[in-house]
Amino acid sequence: RLDADAVDYLQGSLRMLCGLYGVLHPLDLIKPYRLEMGSKLKVGAHADLYARWGDAIRDSLHAELAARQPAFVLNVASEEYSKVAKMRELDARVLTARFNAATVHMKQGRGELTRFCATHKVEDIEQLKAFTGTSGNWAFSELKGNDIIFDRVANNPLPKAPKAAQKKPAASEAPKAARKKPAASSTAAQAKKAKK
Repeated sequence: RLDADAVDYLQGSLRMLCGLYGVLHPLDLIKPYRLEMGSKLKVGAHADLYARWGDAIRDSLHAELAARQPAFVLNVASEEYSKVAKMRELDARVLTARFNAATVHMKQGRGELTRFCATHKVEDIEQLKAFTGTSGNWAFSELKGNDIIFDRVANNPLPKAPKAAQKKPAASEAPKAARKKPAASSTAAQAKKAKK
């Protein structure tokens, strides 16, 4: 569980992009919903949610960046959500976190990196290189342009079963009881036997 300082850090630094509400702070109250930014949903005169939000999300982020002037913005959003923020148009260096792993692990990586930023009060890029995830499954790979890349690494892999346990018995070695034809045990067979 995050302590009060970590929550304050996130409230001041983290912005979540939402197809229904736009830009959200962590402690904003919202109603439960299910709507992905990439949904093919017509909204009024707008062909989709990207058109619905237009420049509003980018402008909201612009205003905050102008007031705070951070050294960089860490983007942990998927491509689907990054697109609506128009990251390339922001007046700040945008550093995008990339995770070399399957999609399910990439999602976990984004969440774990966000938590890492909160618990370590990250203010500069060098601090991000120490990120290893909550179970030590991530390792910094490289800083390539405006991408910070992490690789998923095996941590405490499961031990292989001993060879003896993997060997299947030959048919001739199987117990005699196992080779016998099983007796019929259906209800119909039992009823027929009872009539005789």
